[in-house]
Amino acid sequence: EFTEVGGIASRLSKSLIYYVQQNRPPNNLDLNNSIVFLNKDANQTVGLFSATDPDDTGQTRSYLYQLINGAGGEDNQKYNLLNNQLRTSQVFTEESNHTILVRVSDDEGAFLDKNFTIQAIHDPSKDDDNDGLTYAQEQSLGTSDQNPDSDGDGFSDTVEVAYGSNPAS
Repeated sequence: EFTEVGGIASRLSKSLIYYVQQNRPPNNLDLNNSIVFLNKDANQTVGLFSATDPDDTGQTRSYLYQLINGAGGEDNQKYNLLNNQLRTSQVFTEESNHTILVRVSDDEGAFLDKNFTIQAIHDPSKDDDNDGLTYAQEQSLGTSDQNPDSDGDGFSDTVEVAYGSNPAS
């Protein structure tokens, strides 16, 4: 037993050693979808982020996801985050690729930054001109998805397809 200045007594043990595990940052960030369809309302969910952290094999920790400025984040303003959901901030009207930069931080502040490319494309199952043909069908037929009578002959593309004639000529 020792008595130190101030009169506090304690016992020393030479057999007790402990280590503090240093917090490591997440080592991967995934997005389960990177395609957004044109002409959809703003705030549609694009996909969900999920982090992999070597200190959290049971996936019990909480994570903060942020869009951050930097190389590869040129299109961040076109998107927003709600928890781990990537959502659109606007309606997209033209096919294009967008680059975003996302930071995921664990509950102790360690973080990982990662770039993603989001594709804005036509919804293949949508019928923009309400002629009964989907975008994918219009593409395969060579007709317009913005005009129900692509060749202007007075018969809709749907009627011509049903009749067996070419709706593009």
